[in-house]
This record gives sequence, structure tokens and C-alpha cells, in this order.
Amino acid sequence: MSESEFRTLQLWQGHRPPPKVSRLGLEKKMTETIIWRESPFGPCVTDCGGVLMYGILVESGHASYDFDFVIQDADLQVLKTDPARADALYWSLTTCLQKQKNDFTQDQMNILLHDTLHSSAADFELFLDRFSAAHHIALRVYIERSTR
Repeated sequence: MSESEFRTLQLWQGHRPPPKVSRLGLEKKMTETIIWRESPFGPCVTDCGGVLMYGILVESGHASYDFDFVIQDADLQVLKTDPARADALYWSLTTCLQKQKNDFTQDQMNILLHDTLHSSAADFELFLDRFSAAHHIALRVYIERSTR
């Protein structure tokens, strides 16, 4: 079995091979177990030795970047139960990472997690409007198309 076939088999079995060192500098010595994923190419949440990691692949021009951020169990519960908020996190994070790449920090991610997953309905709507205006993107359109 080739390395590519082995990696594909791992993905379909709910695992992805661990990188030697994550973006946060944590050594991952065991296979991560995927505990949430909506589509094969979308973001996923993995359990890496008791730490929940939100993993996302971002395409920017001709390059692809893989990012991992620490999340909490409360974040995971919203991702599982509210597709619109999960998509808001995905599209806003993708937009930020395409522009900032390695300058995007865990602290910025925590703010984005709060604004997209845990804010009140009114604050969430305000976030969508402000983010869309600041980044010249119709965030609502992306969310509506994703959650149909």
C-alpha cells in the first residue's frame, strides 16, 4: 500500500496522520482522532491527547496552508448543533487566514470563536455586518449557500 493510499485510508477511518509539530509548537506523538467533520474537505475537530483542535485547510493563491487552533468543548457543541454559526466561523476564519497567514494568533481565534459561536443573536448579526464590510465579503451569502 502506498503512502497516499494509507493516508486516504486513515482519513476514511476517522483519523488523520499527525504532523510532527503543530502550529502551536505542541508535539503530536499519537494519531489524532477526528470527532467532528461536516465534509471531507471542510474543517474538522480532532482530539489530540485530550486537547480539542480545530483544523482548517486554507487555499491562498497557488499555496495551501494547514492551521490548527485549540478550542473548548463548548465550542464543539455549537459546531455540532448550529450549522450557520459553524459556517460563519469557517468563512470568517478562512478570510482572515488568507490575508494574515502565520500572523493570526490563538488569541485572535478565541475572539472569533466568541463572536461566531457564543454571541447573542443580535451581536452575531452585527458581527456578520461588520466583518463583511471590513473584509469586502458577503459573509451572509456564503453562510446561506453552505447551510442549504
